[in-house]
Amino acid sequence: ADITGPIVLQTYRAIADYEKSSTSEMALQAGDMVDVVEKSENGWWFCQLKNKRGWVPAAYLEPLDGPDESEEQEPNYAGEAYIVQKSYTAAEEDELTLKEGDTIEVIHKLLDGWWVIRKDEATGYYPSMYLQKAGGGNISATSELRNRSAPPRRSTIRNAKSIHKQRRKSISQATYRRNSRQYIQSRRNTLENLQNKANVIFEKNEHEENKPKAQPAVPPRPSKDLILTRCTESTRRKML
Repeated sequence: ADITGPIVLQTYRAIADYEKSSTSEMALQAGDMVDVVEKSENGWWFCQLKNKRGWVPAAYLEPLDGPDESEEQEPNYAGEAYIVQKSYTAAEEDELTLKEGDTIEVIHKLLDGWWVIRKDEATGYYPSMYLQKAGGGNISATSELRNRSAPPRRSTIRNAKSIHKQRRKSISQATYRRNSRQYIQSRRNTLENLQNKANVIFEKNEHEENKPKAQPAVPPRPSKDLILTRCTESTRRKML
C-alpha cells in the first residue's frame, strides 16, 4: 500500500467567545487556537481543540497569516441559479427576504456561509444552507447540520478582537448592485445584438425566397434552310 504523509490541518484563532447551542457544537473562548478538520460551505466548520471536537461558526474564526481568506472566491456576476429551500426574513438591511421555491442567482460565495445573491436586480446576503443548486441536488448535509440554523454573520458578533491591524476586505452591497446591473445591461445588449442580426438574416432569406424566379428563354424556331440541311429525310419531306 502507498504510504501517505500526515494530514496537515489549518489553524485558526477565535475572535470572540462562542456559546454552543447543541451537543454537536463546540464552545470557544476568544484567543483559542483551533484546527479546522472540515470547512462546510454553509458556514459551519468542524474543528478540534485539544481533546474537544465540534461544529463552530466560521465567522468566529480568523486565519493566522492575515485578515483575509486566501480561499475566498471572487464575485461571479454571471451568477449561478439556485432554488430557495427554506424561507428567510432579512434581519439586516443588506440581507434579502425570500420564500421557499424562489429562484435566485448566487454571485459571490463567501466562506462564512452568507452568500451574496441576486433576485431580479436586487442583491443581498442570504444563508447558503437554505439554498440548493438548480437542476441537481447538492451533496446532502450531515445529520448534525440538517436541523441547524444559519450561522451568525461576522458583522453581528460583539466584542470581536482580531490580531491583525488591517481590516478584512469586504465589498459593499452598493458595489455588488452597481457591478451586477452593469453585467445585466451588458448581457441584455449582447442578446439584443444577436437578435437583431438573426432578424436581418431572416428578412434577407425571406426576401430572396419571395423574389420572382426568372423564366427560361424560349429558343428561336430554326430556319427552313437549317432544317433542310441538318434534319432527317422524313422531316425534310414534311417541310416540302
